[in-house]
Amino acid sequence: MDVSMLPKGVYVLSAINNKGTVNKRVVIE
Repeated sequence: MDVSMLPKGVYVLSAINNKGTVNKRVVIE
C-alpha cells in the first residue's frame, strides 16, 4: 500500500514474518 494515499497522521506498517504472513499495524498520531 502506498502511504501517500492514506490520511495525514495515519501510517500502515507491513511486516512479513518467517511464515510469510503479512502483519499490518495502523498507527494514528
